[in-house]
Amino acid sequence: MSTPFIPNILLVDDEEENIWVIENFLKDIPCKIYKAYDGRQALKLAPVINPDLILLDINMPEINGIEVCRALKKEPKFEITPIIFVTAWGDLNTHVEAIEAGGYSFVTKPVAREQLIAYVSQALHVKQTGDQATKMLESTRSAVGMLVHDLRNLIQVNHGYLQLVLGTRALSEEASEFVHVAKQSAMEMQILVNAILDIEKKESVGLQVASSQVSLTELVQQRVTYASVIGQGKQLDVFLPTKEEPAEVFTDEIILSRVLDNLLLNALKFAPAKSLIEVRLEAASPGWRISVSNDGKPIAAEYHHKVFEKFSQIELKQKAGLRGVGLGLAFCKMAMDSLGGRIDLESPRPGHKTGTVFHLHIPLRSESEQK
Repeated sequence: MSTPFIPNILLVDDEEENIWVIENFLKDIPCKIYKAYDGRQALKLAPVINPDLILLDINMPEINGIEVCRALKKEPKFEITPIIFVTAWGDLNTHVEAIEAGGYSFVTKPVAREQLIAYVSQALHVKQTGDQATKMLESTRSAVGMLVHDLRNLIQVNHGYLQLVLGTRALSEEASEFVHVAKQSAMEMQILVNAILDIEKKESVGLQVASSQVSLTELVQQRVTYASVIGQGKQLDVFLPTKEEPAEVFTDEIILSRVLDNLLLNALKFAPAKSLIEVRLEAASPGWRISVSNDGKPIAAEYHHKVFEKFSQIELKQKAGLRGVGLGLAFCKMAMDSLGGRIDLESPRPGHKTGTVFHLHIPLRSESEQK
């Protein structure tokens, strides 16, 4: 048996008589009514009671109703909370300004009981429906998250067994090639699954950054070695600074490694057979820049920003003829934002008619700056 919906309604008006009238009109609606007598009280009380509906006067001293509405709508928890303006102001400009601030609808003073109840009932129905949809979405996301976690574990087991099989000498050359392709696919799936989980974590609680002193030279060499296992038949050239230039930064090594893995995998997918993947690490004041380039089909300028959008893959497949651009690059954008850096691209490659180069801009950040 479901729990009955008993909404919290916040009444905001600087005249006590107006609040009394509205409260009396709503006595037949099962609800909990809270009162604020100016804008400041409303802004302090709303986060405490988490109202399902706000009935808000416009013409109040110090902070008017439109300013209250605008301030509340900046907070994520009030994005879907309906705000009905109960006001004597009927000019069009005021109504437009109030709606643009996030208002749901208007009831004009003097208030008619039937009109108020109709508007309130409709707004509460919208809020309840929105809450139910949010809970359903959270439940679905939680279930998908658990499934993806289980999938990652299975991929890791599969990858391990394939590695053991490749280590034996009982396979024919043809069978060995088949197993190697399966192992490559498992590695690609593992990178994709990690991107899905990291994006989910970023959207739910934020990507947790655990920074330490990192050698970018060692990191780049390590990730290129990993990628070379996937990219058989495609050459990876690495250009690193001299030993006299210590490419060290204070950042999250695990997150940055995943970003590089996604960019390298992306380059390997787009690069033609037996072509060159170039990875370059160079100083770019006030930090460092890692560039990953390939000679594949260039990305049209109008799609440069879209490759970093979540689930942009379908549109890009249809309009730009691209493949494999979706969650991986979306994760790269989220991750670089969390690290205080940025990612961008050039396509075609400078001085060429084909290819794409992705740039990671990594700032120099000390341990004290991270805290």
